[in-house]
Amino acid sequence: MSAQMEETLSTMLREAEEAKSFERLAVDENKAMSERADASLEYKSLRERVEESGKLADMKVEAAKAQVEALIASQMEAAKKLEASLKEIEDLMIATDEAVKLAEMAEAAKTVIESELERWRVQEEEDGLLT
Repeated sequence: MSAQMEETLSTMLREAEEAKSFERLAVDENKAMSERADASLEYKSLRERVEESGKLADMKVEAAKAQVEALIASQMEAAKKLEASLKEIEDLMIATDEAVKLAEMAEAAKTVIESELERWRVQEEEDGLLT
């Protein structure tokens, strides 16, 4: 072999090694880009899941607020009914007290009338005996 052929062969081997080295770099770079793309897709997927979770949480919060508002409205209605019932009880107690007073007054009047009638009867008997 001639020196020129050896030099050409050596140059070709060096170029082949450089090409293999560039190929390894390209493969590594491609792998890194693929990993970055996978990471980017994973990030995008995670971000979408976070957004969906946020929307779901917002919906649950709104549903809970609606339940609380319904409960408050129900409690207010119950409080109004209780207030009306207490007022009715108070009115009934006042009416009962008035009825008891009237009954007591009627009983007292009856006693007075009976006493007066007894006095008249006794008077009539005394008058009848004297004449």
